[in-house]
Amino acid sequence: MARLTDNEGRTKLAKALWFGNDGSKVAAWPDDDVRSKQLTEDPFANVAAYGTMVCTPPYSMEQLVLLAESHPVHAAALEQKAMDVIASGVQLEPTEDDAAEEHKDAIMAWLNGLATDATFIEILNAMWLDYETVGWGVLEIGRDPSGVVKKMWHVPAHTVRAHQDNKRYAQMSHGKIVWFKRWNAMTENILTSDGRVAWEGVGHDKLANEFLVFRKPSRRSTWYGIPTYIAALGHITLAIAARDFNIKFFSNAREPRHMIVISGVHEEKVDALLEDLGEELKTQHGAGTDPHRNLLLALSGGQVDVVIKSMALPQNDLHFTRLLELTDRNILIAHRMPPDRLGFTTRGSLGGSVTADIIFAYKNGVIAPGQAVLADRLNRFLNEEYPRA
Repeated sequence: MARLTDNEGRTKLAKALWFGNDGSKVAAWPDDDVRSKQLTEDPFANVAAYGTMVCTPPYSMEQLVLLAESHPVHAAALEQKAMDVIASGVQLEPTEDDAAEEHKDAIMAWLNGLATDATFIEILNAMWLDYETVGWGVLEIGRDPSGVVKKMWHVPAHTVRAHQDNKRYAQMSHGKIVWFKRWNAMTENILTSDGRVAWEGVGHDKLANEFLVFRKPSRRSTWYGIPTYIAALGHITLAIAARDFNIKFFSNAREPRHMIVISGVHEEKVDALLEDLGEELKTQHGAGTDPHRNLLLALSGGQVDVVIKSMALPQNDLHFTRLLELTDRNILIAHRMPPDRLGFTTRGSLGGSVTADIIFAYKNGVIAPGQAVLADRLNRFLNEEYPRA
């Protein structure tokens, strides 16, 4: 066991090893005993209800995650905002005097050392992508037995639910549940197994880790944030429906669009004629053929008349073009995302580019406030935790 003394003469435990009766090492910290306590299985499978303590979010987080993977403009806007907010990562600036400049490298080394499974920028970007997608982002904090922060992990936000007291959080999967407590929200330790306050002397491995929570403002929930784009959910759904309709058009979903009426055929030849017609339709307009080719029918015998009647409104293969443009525009408006940021060129009234003005407004109206939230929360975390390290 090793002990260190700080500048004020206080002793703190720096390293400890546990050995079994046979002399083999049983455990060690800070490295071996600081582990993530997240569940790694699919979220909420086989969970029938939330129970009385865990609050239901106003929107299904699983559905929000699914939508984020279903529409290209929506997905691009979410990822671009996350990348723009995080940018090149944390930039430290001294707040008091130049003497703090010498601590920048040490602080950055400490922050980067917290993220062992990924870089610090990667976990921040993953967290902020959740923040934009489901309304909040979560980072897990792991401490050693002396209370010093040693590790940090990204937590998939859609796998987490809030307790009624807004201080504890549950992660559920396949009927299992793991509890965490919000960083700096309560002085008591709680148990990982049930979220209750831990008794004196309980093992460190049974104590819950902490969550550093970034939450968007919400008018509908005390516990959960609401994504910025939520007003465009209908437009996202509409765009997906229009896209799927056109996919079915090209794959020939057997929707009756025309009726072929053949008259003047002898009764004994009707069945054979229908079989021949079906075969011609299959070979001339089946899979792998040109969907716009003409249909040729070879009919013989008697006075045979063929009439083709339309059963649907006239439409082009991509007749939802204007509709899709409208939905894309409304989705971008809900995201506060300029189309230029995603590669759509915007022209002014006289044909000139207004990209510079739009990007300037986007940076100051969307990105800067997000970075201010991130900076404020990380500053509080650093001011509280770094002096202990």
